[in-house]
Amino acid sequence: MKKLIIILLILTLFIPLAACNEQDEQNDKPTAEPLDGATINLDKQFDDSTNFSYVTYKAGYRTRPYFETNTEFPENIFIYETNTPSVDDIKLYGYMNENFEKLSEPISLSPNVFTMGVAMIDGEDGSYIVNSDFENMVELCSGYALVDNGIVKVSWEGAPPDNVTVLTITDPDSYLVPVKVDTGLFSGEGKVYIFGYQPVTEFLSGSASYDEIFSIQPVFEDARPFFNGLAAVKSNGMWGYIDESGNTIIDFIYHEADDFIETSTFIFQGEMNTYYYSETRSEDVLEGYWALIDTEGNQLTEFEIRDADDFYDGWAVVHYAVIIPIKSTGGSYDSGRTVANYININGENFWDASKDRLTLAPFINGITLYYSSSSYVFYKEDGNLLFNNSYYRMRNFSDGLAAVRNSNSPRGWTYIDSDGKVAVNEKFLAINDFSKGYAFVIKEFMKPGYIIDKLGNKYLEGLEIYGMTKFNDEGYALAYTIVDKNETTQEWLYYMIHIENLP
Repeated sequence: MKKLIIILLILTLFIPLAACNEQDEQNDKPTAEPLDGATINLDKQFDDSTNFSYVTYKAGYRTRPYFETNTEFPENIFIYETNTPSVDDIKLYGYMNENFEKLSEPISLSPNVFTMGVAMIDGEDGSYIVNSDFENMVELCSGYALVDNGIVKVSWEGAPPDNVTVLTITDPDSYLVPVKVDTGLFSGEGKVYIFGYQPVTEFLSGSASYDEIFSIQPVFEDARPFFNGLAAVKSNGMWGYIDESGNTIIDFIYHEADDFIETSTFIFQGEMNTYYYSETRSEDVLEGYWALIDTEGNQLTEFEIRDADDFYDGWAVVHYAVIIPIKSTGGSYDSGRTVANYININGENFWDASKDRLTLAPFINGITLYYSSSSYVFYKEDGNLLFNNSYYRMRNFSDGLAAVRNSNSPRGWTYIDSDGKVAVNEKFLAINDFSKGYAFVIKEFMKPGYIIDKLGNKYLEGLEIYGMTKFNDEGYALAYTIVDKNETTQEWLYYMIHIENLP
C-alpha cells in the first residue's frame, strides 16, 4: 500500500537533525562538482525557436546519469549511478543537479526520487530519510520523518507518488508524536524499544528516556502518529487504536492496521499457517484478509479484501479475494483469484459487481482508467464513462491530454483530449506524457525522436534524442542520444533540456 502522508505543523521551532534509528548524523552533500565525465559542456545552447536551452554531458567510466523514460525528477534533484564492471560489484546511486553537478556521493542502493523535499536512502547499513541538503531527518517511527514544517511518511521509491494527503495541525504544544524509548534489553532481532507519546515541543527538547515526561506512557511495542484523533498502536503483538488521552478506543485485535487518514481505515486479521517444504525446511506464513472499519471500530466490510490502496479523492482501489463455497460441507475456500473495485470511506463499492481481469488506477482529478479483457476505458467518479471510446492501451490524463493506442500496430500511439477527440493529428511508435505543454515522441523504429507541443510542432530534432524524462515543474528534463566513440564503439551523450519560457 503505497503512501505519501504529510502533516503540516505551524511551527517556528528549529528542529535538530538526528535520526531515531540511531544512524549517526551525516551530511553526504559535497561541494558541487561535475560528475566523472569524459566531456561536459555547461554552456547553454538554444534551439532555433529559442523555446529550449540545453547543456551536454558525455559519461565517463565511473558514473553516468540514471535514466528512466517518462519519469519526472522533482525539484531538479536528478540521480546518477555508478558503473559496474563485473556482476559481483554493487551499483550505487547518488544525486546531481540540472548542471550534472554532484549533490551527494553515491549513497543509496536504490534510485529513490525526492518528493516534497525528502527521500528514502537505502544505505548498506539500513534505510534512512534525508532532506534535499542530504541531512538526516528525525525519524519518529518507521518511515515517519519530522521536518521543520511537518511529519512526512516516506514510502515511495523510483517514481513520484500520485497521491498526497495533507492534514494541518496548528498547535505543536498539544499535538502528540510517537517517541521511541530504548529499554536496554535485547531480543533475537536486536535492541528492544517501546513507544509513548509527547507533544512536538517536548519531544524536540531532548532525547527520550524513562525519566522524560510523557503525555501517554511508553508501553507500546510500536506506534504511529495521530490521524483524526486516533493513533494505531501495537501491544502484545496486536494492533489497536487509542485516543489522545491514551484510552483504548478500538481493541487490540488486528495483525495489521492502517492510519485513520479518512474517517475509516483498513485493518487486517489472519492466522499463522505452517508450510512444510521438506523434513528440515518449513515456513510460517500469516494469511488473512483486510476489512474496513470506522473510528468507532464498526466493521464496514467483510474480511475479504486481499489488498487495498490508500483513499484518494474519496476512493481506494481494492482487490477482493474470490471465495468459493463448498456445497457438500457448507464451508468455502480461497480460489487464489481476485476481483477489483473501488471502495469509498463508507464501505460502498463503485460498481455493484467487482470486475474480473481488471486493472484499476487511482482517480486523478475525478478521472480514472481501467483495463478489462482487451481494452481500456475512462471512467468519471460519478460512475459514468467519460466517453464511449475504448483503447488497446492508454495512460491517464497529464497536462490535459492522455496518451492512447488504438491497436497493436507498430505506430498506434497518439493523444486525445477530455472529450475523446484526437488532439495531435499524428501517430507515433512511442510517446511520453505531456508536461508543461510538451512531450517527447518517437515516430520510427530504431530512429531518434523529438519534442512536440500540443499543436504538433516539432522541436530539437537535430539532437537525435532516443529517450527522455518528463519535464518537471522547473521545466527541466534529462535526455540522451547515442554517438560513435570510434569505428567499433558507441556511447551515450546526455542532454539537460530546459523550457526557457514556462507556460
